[in-house]
Amino acid sequence: MGRKEIRIAGFGGQGIVLSGSIVGKAASIYDKGFATLTQSYGPESRGGSCRAEVIISDIPVDYPYVVSPQVQIILSQEA
Repeated sequence: MGRKEIRIAGFGGQGIVLSGSIVGKAASIYDKGFATLTQSYGPESRGGSCRAEVIISDIPVDYPYVVSPQVQIILSQEA
């Protein structure tokens, strides 16, 4: 499987962080792999830019930040 990097971005309130969490949990439970989730968002609870980055690997993840994502899901122009 190797290392897969996924970036999901959009506005707060669109379920960005929840989507990243679901992807990471599904990969670690059903693929028996390792996953890490890094999230960033602004001070606004809704409407601000938001980003979730998921790394899925078959070995433990030593650097939890996405460098060059293989998959990007962008839900807004500003994100």
